[in-house]
Amino acid sequence: MLVHHPLDCWTCDKGGECDLQNICYSLGIEKNRLPSQAKPYAKPVSGTVIQRDMHKCILCGKCVRFCNEVRGNGAIGYINRGFETVVGAPFHEEVSPECTSCGRCIDVCPVGALTSSLSEHQARPWETKDTVTICPYCGVGCTIVVRVKGDKIVKVKGRDGLGANDGELCVRGHFGYGFVNHEDRLREPSIRKNGVLEPVSWDAALSETAFRLKKIIKEHGPDAIGALGCARATNEENYLFQKFVRGVLGTNNIDFNERLSHAISVEALSESLGLGAMTNTYDEIRDAEVVLNFGLDVNQTHPVLGVKIFEGLTRKGNALLTVNPLKTKDAGWANVWAAIKPGTEIAFINGLIRELIEQDLIDKAFVKERTTGFEALKAGVQDMTKEKVAEICGIEARKLSEIAAIYGKAKTAVIIYGDQVIQTTWGKDTVLAMLNLALVAGKIGRPGCGINGMRDRNNSQGATDMGLLPNYLPGYQKVGDEEARKKYSKKWKLKIPEKPGMTITEMMEAAVAGKIKGLIIMGENPLNGLPESRKIREALRDLEFLVVVDILLTDSARLADIVLPAASFAEKEGS
Repeated sequence: MLVHHPLDCWTCDKGGECDLQNICYSLGIEKNRLPSQAKPYAKPVSGTVIQRDMHKCILCGKCVRFCNEVRGNGAIGYINRGFETVVGAPFHEEVSPECTSCGRCIDVCPVGALTSSLSEHQARPWETKDTVTICPYCGVGCTIVVRVKGDKIVKVKGRDGLGANDGELCVRGHFGYGFVNHEDRLREPSIRKNGVLEPVSWDAALSETAFRLKKIIKEHGPDAIGALGCARATNEENYLFQKFVRGVLGTNNIDFNERLSHAISVEALSESLGLGAMTNTYDEIRDAEVVLNFGLDVNQTHPVLGVKIFEGLTRKGNALLTVNPLKTKDAGWANVWAAIKPGTEIAFINGLIRELIEQDLIDKAFVKERTTGFEALKAGVQDMTKEKVAEICGIEARKLSEIAAIYGKAKTAVIIYGDQVIQTTWGKDTVLAMLNLALVAGKIGRPGCGINGMRDRNNSQGATDMGLLPNYLPGYQKVGDEEARKKYSKKWKLKIPEKPGMTITEMMEAAVAGKIKGLIIMGENPLNGLPESRKIREALRDLEFLVVVDILLTDSARLADIVLPAASFAEKEGS
């Protein structure tokens, strides 16, 4: 191996954690006794996130196999044969279009051929402290190892066998940490004076915030105040925030940006199953005989879940059924891809239910013992023949039959879905239809069977669990339930208002109408995250008082009367 490897360990970024260096040390190899055979690689290239110095490549093949067999990207391969063999695109000349810059090739490379451009010459391993935490991006909730030198993050990596992701990371988790030490981070509170936000002390900012909020409550009542929590904040922060809003301010006007997606999903799941959460672990999704995917571009939105699904397909022989108007990457993997017209999901699902009935694939015992209303459902889907559904959805009728047969006959099968099918006016009905499908087939309530809405942000589920909803207390206990209110009032020693609060969209409309006078925003950016930004800007400007708690000066924070700096995910404890 040393024949093909330059001995420049003193400047190599892999120093201290190089497998080849450690092997040489353990074997007592002090020098290369054979003449070096330089490989015909181009000069080292520093990419956006991946530093490539392929002169150090020892042709172990780990990056090639990992990219092809684990990630399913096929972005790396060998070029030439025999002694002329080199690792090919994207590292030989240019980046392959299949490369997602996930960075896992860096993790598996045993030498310094592949390193992170962002951490180049930042620190040696023995100079840093490793902390295990959770990635701040999508709802997969990957466990990450944050490597810190002083007060600065120098690298983020996964670790095999660690977390639900088993060490896998995507480009965001691996390299998206620059905001933590960004020069634009808010360092001190500020108050708007003469139209300009000016720095002030914490005492001044908090005193003014309390004074303004009490003034609004005294003049207009507690329901004149609204609050927006954060799907990226910890459970503890969101729990305390909703407790403060309900018990201290005296209003249930609390919500967050997920209102337009998974809040309605929570309502549908709660109505049907009694709990508004996904029913399976990621390993169960990986191991299920069938994965039925409704409208989720999993490799874009939840890449590490895509890795697990790919593992199930290639190593376990599982089946993937994709229902999506778009030809996504997983549509190319799928056993059957149904490119239905956008907005026809409910018709398609009702057609699947009818096909299960027609093909005698329903779980009769499960339906009899654990469901209600089956006869009404059966009558409701009677007219949804595969020919009619094919015409509505713009697909071949046989695809409906094939999907029904594969899903119905499987011993274990899971449904996954994303925002594409629920960010509509009929999104709740779509989730209820998917639940009906799972219940009719008996594919719920046991390992490897269930339905799973994939959340956008890392703690969307936790935010709803903690009661960051206008009509639910923590644990999905309804605000209108007197016993639930009594329980929390006794625990908190605070009175909880009886009336359910406004949703985020209702709060924006109420602000324009002059009914909401004050708004507290913690970690959200409604001006950027909600539709009709002109209307949202108007709503925020019409407020008597706006306070924003965030780590950066967002578009919404620029309109605030008071801005309070917050800690990022890497600077606080919590779950």
